[in-house]
Amino acid sequence: MLSGLALFDNQLSGEIPKTIGRLPSLRDLKLFNNNLSGTLPPDFGRYSNLRGFEIPSNHFTGKLPEHLCANGELLGVVAFDNNLTGELPNSLGNCSSLLIVRVHGNRLSGSIPAGLWTSSNLQELMLSDNSFTGQLPRTLAPSLWQLEISNNKFSGEIPSGLSSWKHLTMFSASNNFFSGTIPQELTSLPLLSTLELDGNQFSGHLPSDVVSWKSLTVLNLSRNQLSGPIPNKLGSLPSLNVLDLSSNQFSGQIPTEIGLLRLTFLNLSSNSLTGRIPNEFENTFFNTSFLNNTGLCASNSSVRLEICSAGFENSSEKFSSLLAMIIDIAVKIIVAIFDMTKSPKIQSEADFARVHAPFFSPTVDNNERRALHHYLNCLSQIAEFLISIRLVGET
Repeated sequence: MLSGLALFDNQLSGEIPKTIGRLPSLRDLKLFNNNLSGTLPPDFGRYSNLRGFEIPSNHFTGKLPEHLCANGELLGVVAFDNNLTGELPNSLGNCSSLLIVRVHGNRLSGSIPAGLWTSSNLQELMLSDNSFTGQLPRTLAPSLWQLEISNNKFSGEIPSGLSSWKHLTMFSASNNFFSGTIPQELTSLPLLSTLELDGNQFSGHLPSDVVSWKSLTVLNLSRNQLSGPIPNKLGSLPSLNVLDLSSNQFSGQIPTEIGLLRLTFLNLSSNSLTGRIPNEFENTFFNTSFLNNTGLCASNSSVRLEICSAGFENSSEKFSSLLAMIIDIAVKIIVAIFDMTKSPKIQSEADFARVHAPFFSPTVDNNERRALHHYLNCLSQIAEFLISIRLVGET
């Protein structure tokens, strides 16, 4: 009796005969990497103790068979890169033997059977590139280490209290409709190596404290609505080499600790960051990492930012010139103040301003003129006080 059918990596075309689904001893079906098409026989799993169902990279349409796990021994459903539609079979939610579900790259829709999220032996759940809806559960399968749900229509918040997620090493949920804040509990997953939450609607500040991301190598939070400062603790992640926080609303300076990371990719573009970038990033490798942050600058032209030193030096030079002018004028005015007590021509503040009007040179710009005017006003008040004293003394 036929127990296994392995015809993978050929150029087979056409449809699967419906009678194959009724073979009583069929345990393993491997038809991947062919040109097979049509709908799948509906009786797969109904008449045999099916263990493996592998049909990826074909052109199948229609629904997955409903009875794949009818006899409770199914270990894996591998059906990615087809044109399958409809919902996942409800029977997969009551299939405790399942280890692997890989159905990414289809046109599947609807919600995920509740029991599938928590299936006791499930290790890999790959649902990306479909049209699934629903929310993430608070509890996941205890052995689940790979959860990929990108490019779907999931929504809601990441639930708090993620103790059952502790074995997760990959969590990819890009391009969905998730919202809310990034919970502190998410930073406590000790084995997490890849976290991709880009292209959602997350908002608020990132957790300031990272509890246990010692294994994290990839962090992508781009294209959300996150704000506030970039946490310093991100710079203490020993394994991080990909960091993408672009297209958010982060503000403040880039923590110097980020410069200590051994990054192979960095993107902080399109935020509201300010100040000088860490010295470690001032080379052409990072020349597109900081675009569209008008408040950022660098000490050299290796990255596409304004030069910090140029603006700073120009401002300092202008301020020094203005300060020297003010000091020079102040000295002359103080000398003049003491001459006032001997000059009968100066009897009031108005006379004082008239006599010393030449200090307001036509070459002084408006900002400098305002500063000079402020200082002269103060000194004029002193002069008026001394003049009043002199007048009182004369009476």
